[in-house]
Amino acid sequence: MYISPIDLLNISIEELEFIDDKKIIRLEKHLKVLMLQNQIEHYNLEETQHLIQQLKDPFKRKAIIFIEEHPLFKQFITNGVANKPSVFNFKEKYKHLINTFSSFLAPYLNTYFIPFLKGDYQNKKYDIIIEALHNKDIFTSDLLFKVYQYIEQQTQLLIETIEDTSNKFKLYKKCPQVTNKSLIILLNSVPDGIAKDLKVNYANSLANYYIRTRINFFEYPKIKYAYQLVSKIEIDDKELKNQFNNISKLGNWNHAFLTPRSFIAFLFQIIFTILILLPLKIILLLITIIGLVLNPVVLKVFFILPLDILIFALNIIKLIISDKKGKKEAKDHLRKDIKSIRLFYKKALKYIKNLLK
Repeated sequence: MYISPIDLLNISIEELEFIDDKKIIRLEKHLKVLMLQNQIEHYNLEETQHLIQQLKDPFKRKAIIFIEEHPLFKQFITNGVANKPSVFNFKEKYKHLINTFSSFLAPYLNTYFIPFLKGDYQNKKYDIIIEALHNKDIFTSDLLFKVYQYIEQQTQLLIETIEDTSNKFKLYKKCPQVTNKSLIILLNSVPDGIAKDLKVNYANSLANYYIRTRINFFEYPKIKYAYQLVSKIEIDDKELKNQFNNISKLGNWNHAFLTPRSFIAFLFQIIFTILILLPLKIILLLITIIGLVLNPVVLKVFFILPLDILIFALNIIKLIISDKKGKKEAKDHLRKDIKSIRLFYKKALKYIKNLLK
């Protein structure tokens, strides 16, 4: 935690800037008096002595003045609170000096930035992290590597989630951040030497998801922006950049269906569900209710069985027309239909034998 000499000793930035050895000795004595009088409750002797040693060092004193001139940043390295990107906005006069302060700031940023990074990342909030990385000179190389490593790990987890997601579970529900432009800006903040493969894998995972789910008309409008954002990924390799641009075109409406076959399959699913399957299920429900009065076997043989045969025939048509995923679903339905028809056939035979006795 950062200890502010201005807050603790009630002095101004100007006084701190032009402080000399005599004034430092005077402040040290003043601190001891305050401690003896129990007027300093939050700091121990070791912390206050450390503060005095910092004031004696001209370089560290400059770093302290830098902190004091940026109240929001000062608050962050004091208690870890950061509510907006301006926490990491620094005055122009310090732009060329920031890297000289990294070693001084390291203990405070090590304490607060990594937990903050993890918290905001899990909450899918990236703007403050992005602003911090735009001023990456405030970090030591070791701390910056930890930050990049965490972003790399989280991006890899996102890629794996996209690859494992089917349209049954909806990508926009599991990973809403794929439509967030800030996610791409954050990825661009990581050097190509670390993030090149990640960028390629991320773009390809979205392209593969599109191929698996392109006939899901209802999800496409919610995630099409994720494909468009692929063109915003920055990479030095021109060939890969062209590949990203091609993937981003999947975010246009005219790419909602890649082939006439997939379009026909999609229309068939809509027509089959609304005009045929839904009415048949309603009829089956009504017949089941009537079955409370009629003989159950008669009902199944003369009413339900013909409807099941009709549904069986429709599933055969679906098997022929649909894409790979649709074929798999149709095969599952056909297996159930065959099993159901066999069961009804056995019950019908048993019923007829009983009548003939």
